[in-house]
Amino acid sequence: MKKIIGFLGSPHVDGNTGIMVREVLRGAASRGASTKLVVLNELNAKGCQGCMGCQANGGHCVVKDDIAPLLEEIYEADGVVLGTPVYMWQMTAQLKTLVDRFFCYLKPDYSSHLGAGKRTVLVVAQNNANPDSFKVYLESTRDMLGFLGFPVEKMVHAWGVGAPGDVKSQAEPLRAAFEAGSALAR
Repeated sequence: MKKIIGFLGSPHVDGNTGIMVREVLRGAASRGASTKLVVLNELNAKGCQGCMGCQANGGHCVVKDDIAPLLEEIYEADGVVLGTPVYMWQMTAQLKTLVDRFFCYLKPDYSSHLGAGKRTVLVVAQNNANPDSFKVYLESTRDMLGFLGFPVEKMVHAWGVGAPGDVKSQAEPLRAAFEAGSALAR
């Protein structure tokens, strides 16, 4: 059975990003995958401390908080879903805190302790109605995640969704989210 872990970087659990992340997980579950949703805003989380402890112990973060055991779960997961609304032209602070902690997966030679990497779906919601408004940032984020060992197989992107639940009126991002989850569980 495939194990898929989803991380919600929005402080709004039932907002557009949350709806899409849950749809990705629903798609994975439809293929028999075991799924887990982590709401990052609910965690006691520290940013990367730059201590390099992970470099001395084979890629395991030494910071003691709620993120540390999740980093270990990622080693066991078959797929990862990362969801964020666009805040100030980038991912939320909640997701950035997790992503910074992905440093533990890099070896000193910049290869990954994750081997070929974790199959990853990136979910992004934005209020701006222009789908290309944050194109450069989203491409950069995709590339950075790949470098860290999280090659993005699919980016599910919804735009013009400012109010909670707006994405429910857009069939395409919800369809894409479900299909991305289904593909992740294959």
